Amino acid sequence: MSSLSEIEQAVRDLSRADRRRLLDWLAGALDWEMGVSEPLTRYGGMAEKHELFSLDEYFDIEAKSSILHEYVAGEIYDMADPSQAHDLLAMNLAAPLHAHVQDRPCRVYFGRRQLQFRIGKDDFVYRPDVWVACGDVRTAKGEYVDAPCLVIEVLSPSTARYDRREKVTSYGGIPSVEEYVVVAQKPTQVVIYRRAEQWEPQVLASLDDVLELRSVDLAIPVARIYKGVCAETLP
Repeated sequence: MSSLSEIEQAVRDLSRADRRRLLDWLAGALDWEMGVSEPLTRYGGMAEKHELFSLDEYFDIEAKSSILHEYVAGEIYDMADPSQAHDLLAMNLAAPLHAHVQDRPCRVYFGRRQLQFRIGKDDFVYRPDVWVACGDVRTAKGEYVDAPCLVIEVLSPSTARYDRREKVTSYGGIPSVEEYVVVAQKPTQVVIYRRAEQWEPQVLASLDDVLELRSVDLAIPVARIYKGVCAETLP
């Protein structure tokens, strides 16, 4: 195997889990060269063993653990405790969203509530910082059947690479998701991906910009998102 086309075909032939590991390794090597980002931490220190877990095993671990995890096609990743800036950014997004949709059959979830879905044969359980689901269909237990239309992740050093790359594809695999938003803590930067635009990123890097959330028909000034977080927005 020597040509680029042969390498590309070999990558396509890998399982999703193996492609994920290859992406982690390659992105980690590049980020290490540039001195940015931290690696995601696998549950139980399985970075070398690559032990795969069933979905039931994940839920059992999660029920007994004092820290949160995400489940990605058989692999479990630890979630770092959020910083103060991280929580402020998430709240600055969740609050106007809640006020905007509270009279609709929509729900705004905040605080890393589980979002479970499947793509092909692979199961995923993510914990987005903020997400919105609409619809009034309920289960036999009276709980809403959530079909997310908007997902927002606030970047952390350990998740930045993953949120910007892998999750764009994963969230795009949920048919109901119309928009995916990634918010950096530093510098000021909001990136929005839309299904209607083939998930091409739109970057907002100025406090004068406005984030248009078309999935819920709401516009939020970037300055409001960063209120209390960056020096220019402090009282």
